[in-house]
Amino acid sequence: MGASTLVPVEEYLSTSYDPDCDYVDGELEDHNVGRKSHAKAQSNLLLALRIHYPSLFVVVEQRTRVSATRYRIPDVCAMLAEPDEEVFTEPPFLCIEVLSPDDRASRIERKIADYLKFGVRYIWVIDPRTREAFIHTATGMRAVEDGVLRTSDPDIAVPLAEILGQTDFNNRWRDIMDAWAPQRLFQLRNTCPPPMIRTAITWMGNWKIATWARRITASSR
Repeated sequence: MGASTLVPVEEYLSTSYDPDCDYVDGELEDHNVGRKSHAKAQSNLLLALRIHYPSLFVVVEQRTRVSATRYRIPDVCAMLAEPDEEVFTEPPFLCIEVLSPDDRASRIERKIADYLKFGVRYIWVIDPRTREAFIHTATGMRAVEDGVLRTSDPDIAVPLAEILGQTDFNNRWRDIMDAWAPQRLFQLRNTCPPPMIRTAITWMGNWKIATWARRITASSR
């Protein structure tokens, strides 16, 4: 949208855009989505964080008010607890941006600056094309040299290869299978939104319980 066309913040908040867009001082900024590499990395991030760190509240493309006149939409963001609001007004613990070929460096830098000024503690920037990643904090920026994106307090570690799809999805299913305790399985069921995952985890939990029951019955004979 051109700079001459300013949109009132009330109109932005009451309008659903497809895809959604950032709101910057009265102007709408396109959110570059739709490419497979972007969607794949975004989906893998959501799955990895929700499976490995179920205590986090992780969402994609969430409107977040970073100032009175600016709303940003991180590709993925993680809160330490679920907010009781539809549009976030408190800083996420982690914001993640997955770069698209159409993203301009200057625009990404402005988004990072907005996140940091808002109080976001960690910002991950991932480029599927170059297979590089960077971690931004209030103390500066560093490239991911060891192939693992991290945070501290709480400690989070997600391999870049898992985000970019260099590891097989079967590895993720094995992670779920390894979490064999029924309590853990049902916890995962509640934190993984896709119906297929919820159904599969429920089935695996029931299968495990049935297997244990058969073993206990057989051993008592």
